[in-house]
Amino acid sequence: MLCRFRIVNESNARFFRRLFGDAASRHTCDMYIIGSDRGLLPAPVHANRINLAPAERTDVLQELTAYAGQGLILRSDSFDILQIRVARAPASRSRLIPSVLRPVQRIAESEAVRTRRLTLNKKMDKVQNSMEMTLNDTPWHMPVTETPVVDTTEIWAIVNLTRIRIPYTCTWYGFRFSIAGRSRRPLLVQEVLPRQRARANF
Repeated sequence: MLCRFRIVNESNARFFRRLFGDAASRHTCDMYIIGSDRGLLPAPVHANRINLAPAERTDVLQELTAYAGQGLILRSDSFDILQIRVARAPASRSRLIPSVLRPVQRIAESEAVRTRRLTLNKKMDKVQNSMEMTLNDTPWHMPVTETPVVDTTEIWAIVNLTRIRIPYTCTWYGFRFSIAGRSRRPLLVQEVLPRQRARANF
């Protein structure tokens, strides 16, 4: 029994580290990531845990044949989110996990006409309590400062300057982008593809 789950983090601040686990033994179950907020990946990515930022979406395939008559738990860290009770009777039609999903063309960095540097900053009060997050040290209500031209390609270097490297979700509407690299770890397979949002916890 192959099931597809579309999981969306609809919280406004919490980051979820989600996984499927056996309800009885709490053993972690394997899954395959097949999509992000920009649609299908070119091929499934094997994983046993998914990190989701606020408003981030993922599509996964879960093979449930081995859990017939049992239960699975979708959980994040120490708390359970969802219980799945798997039927004893097998599905009338079995499906295989596809090896190829769709062709995806990466955005060529050589086409970039400009590189912008954008910083994520956090303002503190006199006793070091967090007050607000800013972009390029500019409050959000200020006039627009970045005006890319339609039908051009740019490189945006997002630098997280918050003192404790707070994970921050960046969402851009109206165009697609690919993550070219991170400063502190290699890219995950699902991060290389065109996206709509990304986490700036470099």
